[in-house]
Amino acid sequence: MNHPIRCTIAVCVLLLATVAARAADSLDCHIGSYRLKDGELVDVAPSYNDRLRWRRFDGTTGALHRTANGEWTNTYGWTDRADRTTVSFSDCKSGRIDFAGIPGRRIAFDVTNSTFSSHDIMLAGASSCRRVAEEFPLSFVAWRGT
Repeated sequence: MNHPIRCTIAVCVLLLATVAARAADSLDCHIGSYRLKDGELVDVAPSYNDRLRWRRFDGTTGALHRTANGEWTNTYGWTDRADRTTVSFSDCKSGRIDFAGIPGRRIAFDVTNSTFSSHDIMLAGASSCRRVAEEFPLSFVAWRGT
């Protein structure tokens, strides 16, 4: 499987985890997957205590803490140790991020919820496709029993 397809599948998996865990607060609009100007991807997901957690495909991760003036501070990995990685977000409608000095944009996804029955078990899931103008859409489907 080539690199773009693997990356798209990985982003879809991260997005589905993000959608399932979303909290209904002002942090919601920052949650999502972003493509940075250098081509790298970063996923921002909800965390505990009104924090956000970011992850990159190289395995690095950190927690974002909102300060009283609305800015974000970062801690390294799963520790409370301050990190110099800077992260800032635009207004919610713009869907922009600045990650370690590199600008980026939120990746748009189409999500379709569906249900079906198999062996007397009702299953529900979501199909998530990245919006692409290519010849074929790339998608990932996750199912869970209900």
